Amino acid sequence: MNWIPPVKGNVKINFGGASTGNRGSSGAGGICRDETGKTLFAYTTDLLKSTDNRVELDALLQGLKIAKEICLENIEVEGDSEIVIDAMLNGTMPDWQ
Repeated sequence: MNWIPPVKGNVKINFGGASTGNRGSSGAGGICRDETGKTLFAYTTDLLKSTDNRVELDALLQGLKIAKEICLENIEVEGDSEIVIDAMLNGTMPDWQ
């Protein structure tokens, strides 16, 4: 699988997360790059017991938080959790407690 760069003038955050079983040990992370592939920032975090969906959501939110802190605009995001992407696009927030 190849990385697809963002549209010219945009940046892209690729994010992901995983847990060991349902509510197992978890981790999340991501990378933000510009259209040339230059890394602007990368991040990882260990999370205590959580679900896959919650970890994916945390990975996305952490990336967006960092992007906001360093004043990035025109942000594209890419992840493999259809539930998280749908929630973001539709403004819905399933109960992932």
